[in-house]
Amino acid sequence: MSLRSTGSVSVVFLWYLTVVLGQGDWGVTYSTQSICVLKGSTVELSCTYKYPGGHKVTSTFWFTKYDADGNPVNLSDDPDYRGCVMYRSDEKNRHTLIITDLRESDSVEYKFRITTDQPEWTWVGRPGVTLSVTGLQVEVTGGKMKTLTCRTTCSLTGNPTYIWYKNGQQIDESSSPQYKDPVYSNYEDSYSCSVKGHEDLHSPTVCECLFNTGTLSQIQESQIQESQIQGSQIQGPSRLETLTVSGVEGLV
Repeated sequence: MSLRSTGSVSVVFLWYLTVVLGQGDWGVTYSTQSICVLKGSTVELSCTYKYPGGHKVTSTFWFTKYDADGNPVNLSDDPDYRGCVMYRSDEKNRHTLIITDLRESDSVEYKFRITTDQPEWTWVGRPGVTLSVTGLQVEVTGGKMKTLTCRTTCSLTGNPTYIWYKNGQQIDESSSPQYKDPVYSNYEDSYSCSVKGHEDLHSPTVCECLFNTGTLSQIQESQIQESQIQGSQIQGPSRLETLTVSGVEGLV
């Protein structure tokens, strides 16, 4: 398992939606039950909690898995999250989990646990918060006139604004994930998209030089850069490149 470096400093703040899970004097109130955010960004998951009088809280933490003995594993001790998890709490029993440099593998359910000085009494807020992490991908559809759409694997939280780039320069922003104008092939231009507030988290670039093939729809920016380093020119599907062909990856 490799350690994760510090990623984007962008933070997704959650609108407060009350979801109370508990009975009697125990309870956990999550700020939301589900959220979709961008890969590489930072997210904050919050809750408030209560516990019976006469108890003293000894530990509070978030977790996603259990150890071999069936005990919840504190995220701060989980090697999969080492270096990218922080906790924040206050005297009003509010607790916040902060996860940086999000990966798609972080798309799981996060639950909060309370432990008191009476070991037979613990509380876990169930169900927890379901986090979905997605990247951005430009989808190309249509015939001679192509339509570009900035795709995600889940609906991003917070009514995002999509930003479009042509040859690295911003050309448009809109609440719609679809680029407003049809695109024609001219063998020179490339397109990518991002979301406002996370402009450093671009989609892979789509090169127009492949639009006219009818089946080849995308080539990633990293592949273009690699070919330039090698002193080669991309002239359509004549080189060993990993391309997306009608939605299926393969070698051409």
